[in-house]
Amino acid sequence: MTDFEKLLEVLRQTRMDYDLEAIIRAHEIADAAHSGQTRKSGEPFITHPVAVADILAGLGMDTDTIVAALLHDVVEDTQITIDEVKKKFGADVALLVDGVTKLGRIPFSSMRCFLVKCSSVNMTLSKNRAMAFAEYATCGRSILCWGRSAVTSRSRQWRSTLP
Repeated sequence: MTDFEKLLEVLRQTRMDYDLEAIIRAHEIADAAHSGQTRKSGEPFITHPVAVADILAGLGMDTDTIVAALLHDVVEDTQITIDEVKKKFGADVALLVDGVTKLGRIPFSSMRCFLVKCSSVNMTLSKNRAMAFAEYATCGRSILCWGRSAVTSRSRQWRSTLP
């Protein structure tokens, strides 16, 4: 069973009324768009958006937020545009994807930067909890992946957090 199939199973077992067709469609688009891309760990890139979606599902977020989690890197890393996301999934999903993409441009090279970024997210996104949760989940997933990166890379990341 793939991670995405596990996510679907989790979504089916909740009391939330998820639009599984939209979630499946978002995964298919993201999977195709990220085809051939890998993370630094060597994993297929799609594992990251699926993991972020899983975190958000665990927080009880709605369909739009799960869809945005699956699509959050397609605008930044592929040929898909925010207008295409809007046409296929609506303005709310496009707003979430665009917001997370723009927040992703804030440097994220150390834990200190992460904390500053979280503070910035809190201030600027107090009106949009879904966008904030999506960005937190993305950052959290990235921190978890630090443990899988090469020792020299990890050393640089952690050294940069020291005063």
